[in-house]
Amino acid sequence: MKVFITTSGIGSRLLELTKYTNKSMIKIGKRPVISYIIDSYPEDTEFVISLGYFGDHVKQYLKLAYPYRKIQLVEVDKYDGPGSSQVYSQLQAEKYLQEPFIYHDCDTIVDNLQEQIPMDFNYNFLVGYETLNSELYDAFDYDVNTRLKGKFESYKLIKTYMKPNSLVGMLSFIGICGIYDYKTFWKYMHKALENEKTPYDFLVYHKYGMFKDNLRAIKVDNWTDTGNIAGVKNARKECKDQFFILDKNDQAIFIIKDKVIKFFAKDGVVDDLIKHYEDIKDFCQPITEHTKNFLCYDYIDAENAIDKMNPVRFRKFLEYLRNNNFWEDQSKKVSNFLFTDSMKKFYIDKNVQRVNQFKEFYNVTEDKDIYINDILIPKEWTIERMLNEMSKLFEWSESNPSRWHGDFVLDNILYDKKKDKYILLDWRPNFVNIKEYGDKNYDFGKMNHNLTFNFNSAYNDLFTVDESDPNDIYINILCNNYVHDCKEVLKSFVEEHYRVRFEYIEMITGACWVSMSPLYFLNPVSKFLFYMGKLTLYTNLMKLLGKEITTK
Repeated sequence: MKVFITTSGIGSRLLELTKYTNKSMIKIGKRPVISYIIDSYPEDTEFVISLGYFGDHVKQYLKLAYPYRKIQLVEVDKYDGPGSSQVYSQLQAEKYLQEPFIYHDCDTIVDNLQEQIPMDFNYNFLVGYETLNSELYDAFDYDVNTRLKGKFESYKLIKTYMKPNSLVGMLSFIGICGIYDYKTFWKYMHKALENEKTPYDFLVYHKYGMFKDNLRAIKVDNWTDTGNIAGVKNARKECKDQFFILDKNDQAIFIIKDKVIKFFAKDGVVDDLIKHYEDIKDFCQPITEHTKNFLCYDYIDAENAIDKMNPVRFRKFLEYLRNNNFWEDQSKKVSNFLFTDSMKKFYIDKNVQRVNQFKEFYNVTEDKDIYINDILIPKEWTIERMLNEMSKLFEWSESNPSRWHGDFVLDNILYDKKKDKYILLDWRPNFVNIKEYGDKNYDFGKMNHNLTFNFNSAYNDLFTVDESDPNDIYINILCNNYVHDCKEVLKSFVEEHYRVRFEYIEMITGACWVSMSPLYFLNPVSKFLFYMGKLTLYTNLMKLLGKEITTK
């Protein structure tokens, strides 16, 4: 049996979600959408998959995730602009589909698919779902008295309707169809491409009456539509097979059976990660495979470090890293000028750019005094100014490069109980202009962030933002007491071993939060991070400068 999946389209309805990759690569729970589709068919299924927009991402992923599956890839040259259409993309695969096949849209997920539609069939069919708003979709009506015997809900299809002429109570077409009369199918696809301004498959079924009496309706009992923002948000919320992580649009972590696959949209990142890995591999899970935009390592059954963390364990963890030269001074390997310049670009230039992105997206300004949690932040203390003031502190000038640069948070650290070993998962490719090294104070700032705000906080909405008055903001967060108590351990560790005032570390934490805020547009955590970051920067800077903090 063959299944045809088109991934060539640009996914324009998904906005930021498809800015950096293909819509079939959007993550739901632990997997991208295309994995839900492939995994729903029998092991011996032959797939024909069209590639277009960010097609190389899809190609690389399939190579890593499904090395033993039979997959024929088809390049589509015109997937956007004049001459492009769904029908054009489908026709590029015609020569590989000269037999009955199932067509499956790359944004459609159906649970228990093999129990819902036939894998072996001698008729053509459209698959539909009974939605509450079928008038918003292409749809079809069916005769409830004509169900075929067997486990599938297969009925005589009466008539097709194109939106906005669909009616409530019809079956919404979900983008899956069985093509038995394939020669007829391709004949009408060519006809539609020649005669229609914007040809797509359902228009052909509707307008040309393709298949006539040999077209049935199959009704399924579930459907996840990931072709729009609302559908993706709902799918992510309802998905039970997942792990806690704040997803970024240009990066993702997938878990496929016994393999972890990490995606990076920007070319060159994986190469730099591999180089950095060579110096820190004793602290990481071994890399097994990699391509231009992906790297893999084996999935291991280990505890997430944050789950059972407490002050006693945390102190042992920090001392374990220190005793194994994790923060070993690398000043002899990096020029002071290069390191200082990288700090400026990392802490100031990048954060100012991110803050401007946030302000533009939400139409927020810093030209008025603002209260956050009843603390006055005068308008002259913009985030940019506070970051520049941070660069004048002695901790800045005394900073030294260290071996690690990455997301040093408990959420991204595993504890292998059998080996009594901590495994760090999220190292980064470079510290701006410096490859393989970073600033240890950033590690402490990130860890401090995670002890207050972690994936569990974000995923379970354990925070609030009240901006009913845009100049009088209230924020709050519910923290795990044991984890939060680790802050005191971190504070004493940093001050004892590295002579850094903890208010400086708190400022780096605040800078992390404002930097993260524009990465999660369309998520309420975005505003929480911005205001939490600004408040943290201000209160700790005032303490370091010996200035009074005004409250209501």
